Amino acid sequence: MLSLEELRSIVKIYLENQKPEFVRSKNIEEIISLLQQEAYDKELADRLLLPSENEICLKDGILNIDSMQIRPYSPQDYKFIKLPYSSELMANTQKPTWLLKVLNEVCSHYANPERIIDVIQEFF
Repeated sequence: MLSLEELRSIVKIYLENQKPEFVRSKNIEEIISLLQQEAYDKELADRLLLPSENEICLKDGILNIDSMQIRPYSPQDYKFIKLPYSSELMANTQKPTWLLKVLNEVCSHYANPERIIDVIQEFF
């Protein structure tokens, strides 16, 4: 790991080569401060459990859409948005038969009505 003086030296050399008009003590310290904040943010993100692409945050837990399993939140979970739905919704597997009946009637003249219905259901 670099010492603070080594980091100052590297930033100063970079500025001298790329932007000589910015070689000032204030600018160097500002850049170092930003680099330190970036390092801290990365370290913090590594310690927190950020949601992955296959997770949906619900009111009472996190749904893994690959396995369709729900796990409870832990203190390490760092979630920005939680959907206001309960995991009980996942337990309700009853399909809205009236909607499927209407969709079947409306889409019956298509070559592949099942595919059309699947696409429409994705919107809901």
